[in-house]
Amino acid sequence: PLTSSLGRGYGSPIAGTTLAAATGVTAAGQFTIQVGTTTAVDVFTASGGQAIAGNAKALANAVNAAGISGVTATAASTVSAAGSTTNAVTVAGNATLTLNSINISVAVGTTGATNVANTLAAINQNSAATGVTAASNGGGGLTLTAADGRNVAVSVADGTSTGVDLASVGLGGV
Repeated sequence: PLTSSLGRGYGSPIAGTTLAAATGVTAAGQFTIQVGTTTAVDVFTASGGQAIAGNAKALANAVNAAGISGVTATAASTVSAAGSTTNAVTVAGNATLTLNSINISVAVGTTGATNVANTLAAINQNSAATGVTAASNGGGGLTLTAADGRNVAVSVADGTSTGVDLASVGLGGV
């Protein structure tokens, strides 16, 4: 099966096809589809020779745009591993959470539960830009979901706070 950088499967297995999701499809011959005895269609070539990102959303769009008779691709949700919170921030301030290349300011302090709540609210307020929503996982952390199948890439930096890491905002282990 096609697999995202999170290790989540997306799409159906296609015999003889292996994709490196981190790089996607970058050249002719890397991803072809043949239905029955019809001529195989090279998805890279059918997409105008443009690189296809290594996520379910981009791959499904490329397959559908190729117009292969009898083939329809859909992207399933990408769900990150459930996060946890174990650390408090040493100096309160605003941390910078980067989610799918979008910088989000999150107010953080010395109380883990407040940091997680603030992170959840900030992620959901920016979901239109990132394509990702957050939900409490019931264990003190957050679960991130990209409903359209795009990959979820997240990092955090101190900003005006000190001692922030992913665990201090409920995303430890994500």
